[in-house]
Amino acid sequence: MAEEVKVLCAFRDKYLLPFPAGRAVVNVYYWTRPGVADFIRDKELLKAIGRKCFKPIVLMIGKIMK
Repeated sequence: MAEEVKVLCAFRDKYLLPFPAGRAVVNVYYWTRPGVADFIRDKELLKAIGRKCFKPIVLMIGKIMK
């Protein structure tokens, strides 16, 4: 598992899942993720844009988790 995924899982478990609103966000993510993943699967540009957009978010969450 990539380090970024570990950070996001820890954030989900500690800060989202304990609260109803956080659980709702997680549920929406899991509901929409397969469709988004299928859509960008063969689109390298969209995957690169997604990685660029999420990198600062993951870095910030990583700092919160330390």
